[in-house]
Amino acid sequence: MRDMVQKGVEPWRSAYEQVREDPRASSDYRLQGPLAVVEGFNRPIEYTIGTDGFAAHANALEWYVTGNPAYRDKALDIIRQWSAKLTNLTEFIHAAPGVARMASAAEILRYTEGSGWTDADTAAFSHLLRIVASPPPVGVDRDDMFQNQAGYGHIALFAAAVFLDDKALFAKYLNRATVGTNPVPGQDFSLDRQIRDNGQLNEMGRDQPHAHGDLTTLAEIAQTTWIQSREGNLGDLGTDLFAYRNNRLLSGAEFFAKYNLGYDVPWTPHQLNPTTLYKQVSPTTRGEFTGKLSEFNVNSPLKALIYNHYHYELGVADKDMPNLSAMAKQIGSDWNDLLWTPAAAASSGKPAGPPAPNGNYGPDPSFERVAAADWTETSGKNDVRNDPWVDADGSRLIVRDIQQGGWIKYANFDFGDVPRDTFLLRGGASTTVPTQVAVHLDSPTGELIGNATIAPTGWYTIFQTTATRLTRPMTGKHTIVLTFTGSNNVYHWQGAVDWIKVASGSAQLDNVAAAAPAQQGTKPGPDKSVTLPAGASIGWRDLDFDNGAQSFTAKVRTTGPATLELRTGSPDGPAVATYALPDTGGVWLPVQRAQEARAVVGRKDVYLVQTGGADVSLGTVRWTEGVDPYVATPATAVMGTPEGHSTVLGAESALLVQGQSAIALPPVEFKSGAQTLALRYRSAGPVSVTVHSDTMTSDPIAVGVLPASPDGQLRTARLPLMPSPKRAHLLFITVDAPLVLKQVQADPVNAEPPQLTVQVPDLVQAGSEVRIPVSAYDADGNAVKITAETLPPGARLDRNVIVWTPRDSGDQSIVLVGDDGHDVTRKSVSVAVG
Repeated sequence: MRDMVQKGVEPWRSAYEQVREDPRASSDYRLQGPLAVVEGFNRPIEYTIGTDGFAAHANALEWYVTGNPAYRDKALDIIRQWSAKLTNLTEFIHAAPGVARMASAAEILRYTEGSGWTDADTAAFSHLLRIVASPPPVGVDRDDMFQNQAGYGHIALFAAAVFLDDKALFAKYLNRATVGTNPVPGQDFSLDRQIRDNGQLNEMGRDQPHAHGDLTTLAEIAQTTWIQSREGNLGDLGTDLFAYRNNRLLSGAEFFAKYNLGYDVPWTPHQLNPTTLYKQVSPTTRGEFTGKLSEFNVNSPLKALIYNHYHYELGVADKDMPNLSAMAKQIGSDWNDLLWTPAAAASSGKPAGPPAPNGNYGPDPSFERVAAADWTETSGKNDVRNDPWVDADGSRLIVRDIQQGGWIKYANFDFGDVPRDTFLLRGGASTTVPTQVAVHLDSPTGELIGNATIAPTGWYTIFQTTATRLTRPMTGKHTIVLTFTGSNNVYHWQGAVDWIKVASGSAQLDNVAAAAPAQQGTKPGPDKSVTLPAGASIGWRDLDFDNGAQSFTAKVRTTGPATLELRTGSPDGPAVATYALPDTGGVWLPVQRAQEARAVVGRKDVYLVQTGGADVSLGTVRWTEGVDPYVATPATAVMGTPEGHSTVLGAESALLVQGQSAIALPPVEFKSGAQTLALRYRSAGPVSVTVHSDTMTSDPIAVGVLPASPDGQLRTARLPLMPSPKRAHLLFITVDAPLVLKQVQADPVNAEPPQLTVQVPDLVQAGSEVRIPVSAYDADGNAVKITAETLPPGARLDRNVIVWTPRDSGDQSIVLVGDDGHDVTRKSVSVAVG
């Protein structure tokens, strides 16, 4: 592995880069423990050794690859502190995997020259492992653990047996992992009891993440037994579980992959216990195994452990495991690949050479955020924990699982030299009401200077920025304490916090133009508005743009075309964005304009200057975030085609979907709910589309007709969600005619659909001609073409007027389509005929 990384051979090179991006792979990592007792049903406690164990392993790997002694010392320090402290560990879901990772670190240090590992370290860590491998109430050596939970417990127990060279323990655990000894057979994790002869993975009747846990823990145990069998360290006890019962593990992985790629699978009802029957396979979280697993911020090991072993070590062809091989191609690289990739899987491409000496990871410092995990003190390890997280903003630690009444202290929090009265917090919570975050000075009961919130986003790691005004402007350095209350989460968790910061305002919030502190040449208007004649300006000092902005949105009123410029520093400063405004006809309308996302980042003095055209009246203005709130899913990531045919068009990075076909796309993120689903596509004619989530038999979440794009250009159509799913879901898209699909995305920014207005009379008389005006407006400034999708018999659309002489009484339906060349919107109205 080390040689492959140093040569720059794939996939080891990319996997190593992923490992050292992880915030736990840092010689500056701050321990979450050690603790004497690690029990269950308290997530911050459960994850202490879980997170520290991963950090020990990551630092040991970093030292092994780079030779940097700082990583070695950190790994040794973690292991030694826990070895000296632990007396009881009975939590087997989140703590035990950390023990397994810590054992892997100890193996590297123990058998690598120059590590500084001593006989005393072996004795102390062996004592820790004996604790873990004891029966309750001391350890986790038990055979009644529930399905995947037993798998997580047993990867630690197998690691203990190997490190201790205890053949009796190994044999006992091997029997549990193969034949199974759980007193409730339906709840067993073993190969014989969890996986049926046809590959059915029984816990798939519960949901997909937990069934995935069965597979991955059994795979890690299989890898351990395969290594021991090869090395002969445990004699005949080192039975290879990959080959056990005619590749039973492979049959389970293939069954699991098939369903999670969007295909149907046969299901035999599974009697879990006397009171619970899994009647059918569960669609819950179907397909979410190609990206990061949130629990430990690692990818699914289905590729690195299971596919690679069967394909490269045992010679199983892709055609004999088509679903697993298809899923493996969609799973990214990380330390699973670093550890488990066989030499035969090496890329034939030219090696890239050794890695750069130092990574450049983490959030952009220009954002001026204070990481929530950089606390000075907390109310206790029972109340708060740090957790690794990676997204478009970089790799970092976040704070999560904050308990009711918990608090976090930040000493020397710098408000800066300029008075700042806005406190911003980025967080998320699995709750239906906001979590209240009180901002105190000096202590949890000190002066209250603000009340912030964590938005109820639907999940802890679905982040949203909130802002609050402080009770008074602050400058200089102070100790602040955040206290957390008010969540109605069933487990009393208050949520997660990514970062905090202070400023004199936020660009991402609606800013009232008339309240802008800097104004030059403006005229006051009604309803908290302000008018900018030519050359006039409004501005905000120290306005926080954080990671930039993709677009400018404003409530605008004009009587002719006009232009605004966004300038920094002063009204005469450099222009970083120009916004062409339409003639709104003297009425208030929303306007949205795209801009370069990195044009302004961090805290800046900014000014809007009217540089030409008609006077501009402004109500509110805001700038979006610098990254999409909803990530686009490329159609080329298609997981399966359950009906019909689809073909990836490599040159276009798009997917050709044939008529009467259905495709399954990897889970699309809807967070706490979205309004529309946008499809980027092209087609020769109209295409009827139906979208389902999780299964093809569920109620559709979106239905519509995509207009043709006869010019061959890609266009975007938005389908209303009815209602929107929450969080991420596998999507099935069915079409009745061929189309080329580029991507799908919930609520994209900078793609405002046209707005249609239909002036429907209160009552229309049968036999009398009626003329119904139709008008269109596009916030992006594009021309809108109006067509009729559905009209009553005898009606026609004539130059944006519906002309109609109804014959019969009753309600009649009209469906109109507005097309601005980029986005399509539909307007349905009902006309009452008397």
